[in-house]
Amino acid sequence: MSKENIESSTLVGIYNADSRPSLETFLAVEQATLEYKEKYNKEPNIIQQSSLFTLNYDKLPRTFSGYILKAGCINQSIWTLANELYLLRKQSNGINKKSQNLKDLFDNTFPAYCVAHGMFANLSYFQSRGGFPTETLNEDVPFGFFTCARGDSILPIKILENSESPETIKSLINQRKVWFNPYLEFLKCRKIVIERNQYRSISELNILTLKLLNLGSFWLFQTGLLIYSMFYLLLCFNIYLFVFWLLFIIIYWYIPAVIVYLYQSKLESSNKSINYFDLFFMIILGHFNIFFNSIGPILCIIEFIKLPLFKTPIQKLKTER
Repeated sequence: MSKENIESSTLVGIYNADSRPSLETFLAVEQATLEYKEKYNKEPNIIQQSSLFTLNYDKLPRTFSGYILKAGCINQSIWTLANELYLLRKQSNGINKKSQNLKDLFDNTFPAYCVAHGMFANLSYFQSRGGFPTETLNEDVPFGFFTCARGDSILPIKILENSESPETIKSLINQRKVWFNPYLEFLKCRKIVIERNQYRSISELNILTLKLLNLGSFWLFQTGLLIYSMFYLLLCFNIYLFVFWLLFIIIYWYIPAVIVYLYQSKLESSNKSINYFDLFFMIILGHFNIFFNSIGPILCIIEFIKLPLFKTPIQKLKTER
């Protein structure tokens, strides 16, 4: 078999040094490829495995800061299950639908992330696209942007990886800061895509950019809105606003956190027992984790502002684990 044929039929799996992919992962990649080929009569170039972040949950201490960090494990896992997987499914299906008008295009265009740990790529495709971009601070999420802009699907698989979560508050904030970097570079990514003429349509590219900026804005202002609304309720108590705020917290945090916690063993394929004492304190102190959520993005923006003013280079620090 020639080198070209080998490359065109080879999938490259990319993981971090501390990742632990199982044999079932590779079987799931094969199954997803076959199902996609049967449905669309072509093979996917990018396949993505998403991750939970509860691998070190039981190792975190049962202290004030420990329960905040435990809530961080659950909160990030909620994002994977409720948002990341949803976007991957919608993107991989929507990218193959024909849009007759602007409304259809908006409904079929979804941003999806490529994450370096758990990404499988067709070797010839990956090489032809130049691998991960070097023009941006983060490489995997912008690669996902370029992939979406070109009209290529990012296909999710059903088996999840399980990763570790930060073990200090400082590291948790630093992780959020690093992960927010791409949201400040999507306009730069859009410019690169246009310069290289690597997009299907300018309308689709604009919708993709707009939806990503919307996600980033929600992340950035989430803490401020929650704190402002909480203090407003304390100063100007209104029973209707209080009920609305409480319902929001219940839907946004309490219910998802309880579900993920109770189903941890099933999601992780383990025999973990349920500790309701642990669950209670994780839920209550998880409010602090919600409030910490926007601190990382704010620090990220400060670094980007300091860059042109003081020529201070932006450092992409490794999350301490």
